[in-house]
Amino acid sequence: MSYSVGFTLPFHTPELDKILTDENVWKPALDADGDIRGAAVAVAEITPLLSMDGWPKDMRVMV
Repeated sequence: MSYSVGFTLPFHTPELDKILTDENVWKPALDADGDIRGAAVAVAEITPLLSMDGWPKDMRVMV
């Protein structure tokens, strides 16, 4: 089971873009069988870079 929600990116989004240019933060986007997902080639977690006030404790933000 999974779900997806959307929200407005924070004011410091350009700074996040600079952090995300580091190849070490990107991981392969895999499907349930462990294969690369079609058009989604890579994914990065940016949860620690955001204020998650008001969101569930275990919420993660992936791009």
